[in-house]
Formats: sequence, C-alpha cells, structure tokens
Amino acid sequence: MPYNLREEVTKFRDGVMVAQGALRCLALFIEVHIMKTAITIVREAYEYAGVLQQGEQLNPEDCKEGLRFLNEMVRKWNEENYFPFSIVTADGTARNGRALIFKGSEDIDGEVPCIVNKVYYRNGEAWVEVDKVSYENIWGCKDKSANPTAYAFTHDEEMRGVIEIDAEGCDIPLRVIYNRVLPKLDYNDELKAPEIYEDLLIYGVAWKVAKRNKMPPEDVADIWNDAASILSSIKKMNAGKHKVGKTYQQVYVSPFQKVVRGY
Repeated sequence: MPYNLREEVTKFRDGVMVAQGALRCLALFIEVHIMKTAITIVREAYEYAGVLQQGEQLNPEDCKEGLRFLNEMVRKWNEENYFPFSIVTADGTARNGRALIFKGSEDIDGEVPCIVNKVYYRNGEAWVEVDKVSYENIWGCKDKSANPTAYAFTHDEEMRGVIEIDAEGCDIPLRVIYNRVLPKLDYNDELKAPEIYEDLLIYGVAWKVAKRNKMPPEDVADIWNDAASILSSIKKMNAGKHKVGKTYQQVYVSPFQKVVRGY
C-alpha cells in the first residue's frame, strides 16, 4: 500500500487533538472538588488528633461524639461570622412578632442566616427599613402595632434563624438580606462549602478530640494553632466581600428614624 503523507499527518493531528482533549478533561476532573461528608470530616479529625489509625473505622460512640463536636464548631464559627460565602435575599412573614428562617420554614424559607444585614417590612408598595437592636432590648419594644421599627436576630437551639420584631399586632411581610450560615450536619450530609472550611472543621474537631483524650497540652495547642491559621486566612478572604450590594429605591424613613439615625 502506498504511503500517504497527508493521511498520516491528519491521523497524527487528530490523535494529538484527542490526547489534548483527554488531558483537559483529566485536569478538569482533578480541579473539581469532591465535597466531604460529615462522617468523613470526623474520621479525618480523629486521625489528625492521633487517636485513630489511618484506615481504621470509628466506633459508634466516637461517631456520635465526633458529630456533636463538628456541629458545636459549626455553630461557634457561624455565630462569630466566619462562614459567610454568599448573600441571600429572602421574603416571608413575621407572625405575632417572630419569624423563623430555615429551609422549608413557613415563615421565611431560605438558608439559615449567619448575620443579618438588613430587614425591611412592606408598607403598601414600599419596603421600609427596620432598625436593628440587641436581642435583649427587643422585648422592651414590643407592642400591638402593624408597623415595626426595630428587629433583633439570634439562633435557637436547632440552629435556625430567629427574627424578632417589635410589632406583634398581625402577620407582617418581611424582606431579609443576610449572610447565609453553614447548616447543622448529619452523618452523611455533605459540607457544601469551599475546601478551606473542611480543613478548618477537621482541625476544630481534632482540637476537641485531643482535649477530651487529655493529650499533652503542647499537642492540643499545635492543633488549635493549625485551626487559627486557617481562621486568619478566612478573615482576610471575607474582609470587604460580604457587604450588602443591593438597595431598594422605595424605602421610607420616618422623621423620627431620621433623628435617631442622625440623618
């Protein structure tokens, strides 16, 4: 069979293109982050603390304890606002001065807030901004009104968001803008967060495990320093990136509020 240079060059070129495509797919596959489940994070934390050998299985008691430690660290860092990686706008209803925020809630259906940035209530066609007060002070403001002037935010025992407003007279439509929080996790739940948060929680759980097992203080301190280093990185990453970017044009501010806010 005669040698056809053009045909051989075409075959070679096609082969190179296929190889390049395969390499691109491989690189993409490597770059894709596979999210870890809660139990995987717990197991790696026990390994990091040195109380579990690599490949060894956790016993049921350690599984239960590790999951509790994990959710304790999630809650701690949620409340300290280390975990905001997106801004959420959610509409819902405050019922008798209170609104719960979580996935599937009848009040406000959405991700649980880490920190609330803005709260508005609907007054006719306008969204009116409500002032923020401390959770302790909101109870002294409560009255049978349909026009809230103050709100407070906290988390309940189930790590759900709780908005308390000072108006208890009726159901009041609310619009809430907030940083979402990491949810409470069960064994097989995936941690839907960037990889740096997985590392942070592994070190956080390992620190609790090391303390519980009364490991040498210097070892416990080393594990905490690893967590603190990641917390510092997250602080820098979050700085200036989670401000409210959306404003509403139809916002009415009463003369009283202007005086209070110094307008």
